[in-house]
Parts: sequence; structure tokens; C-alpha cells
Amino acid sequence: MQINEFDRKSIDVGGMALEIHKQGYHCSETIIRSVGSVVLDPSDLTETMLRMVFPLHGGIADTKTSHCGCLTTGILIIGALYGRITPVEDETLTMSVARRYWKLFLDEFGTTHCQTLKKGNPGPEAPTRCGGIMVRSAQILYTLLQELQSEPLSDKKKQEWLSLSLERIQQ
Repeated sequence: MQINEFDRKSIDVGGMALEIHKQGYHCSETIIRSVGSVVLDPSDLTETMLRMVFPLHGGIADTKTSHCGCLTTGILIIGALYGRITPVEDETLTMSVARRYWKLFLDEFGTTHCQTLKKGNPGPEAPTRCGGIMVRSAQILYTLLQELQSEPLSDKKKQEWLSLSLERIQQ
């Protein structure tokens, strides 16, 4: 799967995410429908893929006890773009990009834990806390993917990203 040649300036994925969320979609669905629709080939964004991400919302299966669906779905999008097909393919690019997104998510929100994330106040991006997280997560992921499209990762940077500390703050 190849990343689409998306226009770096004209797409407001945060605004897209907010509009999609307002239609009633959960976090995981919102990320795949906003960022995924921009960076994946349209033929790859299948009904099956849309269904697959659905149970990731609400801290996985709506339990509120695990990772935010914005994070997990973002990592799935990274896998769709950079993941391997056979066990002999190099996995360092995929794993380093996934870890980088995870770290950026932690830097932005302080945790990946759904219930803890939901305790915060809404930001200026959306009327609800989850809506704000969706908007900012979409922007973070999209920006990361834009940077990778314009400047491929060096081996040194891959190793740096692979060594990122991903400790999350719990309740």
C-alpha cells in the first residue's frame, strides 16, 4: 500500500474529524474516516476496514479501561501504510513511526488511557473532551505522516524513535 500524494496545505483533518464526530461516529471511526480517507488509497478504505476499527472506540470495546481509539486506530493507519506483508520484510520503519505517534499522543494528552482522558475539560477545538481529542489526534497523526512523506526517516532516526519511552500516566 502506498501513501497517497496528499496536499499538505489544503486539508484540515481536524475540521474533518470534528464534522465526522458530530455525525455520531466514535473516536476510532472518526480517525479512520478523517485521516484514513486522506492518506489511504480510497480502494483500501473498505467497509471491512471501517468495521474493523469500530470496536476500538471507548478504550477498546467501550470499556474505558485501555488505550484511546484515536491512538489505536492511528497505529492501524500507520500499519496500513508502512506495515509488512511477509516476515522477511523490515519492520523498523513501521514500529518506529508507530512509537513516534504514540509518543506524540502522550506528549499532547499525558496518557493514552480512555477514562483518564475523558476526565479533562474540552479544549477550544470541540464542545466535548472526546471531540477535542479526536481533532488533535487527527492533526498529530496527519502532521507526522506529512513529515514522513516529505522527508523519509534515516536509519538513525528510526533507531531514535524505536527507543522512545512510552510510559503512560495512569489514573
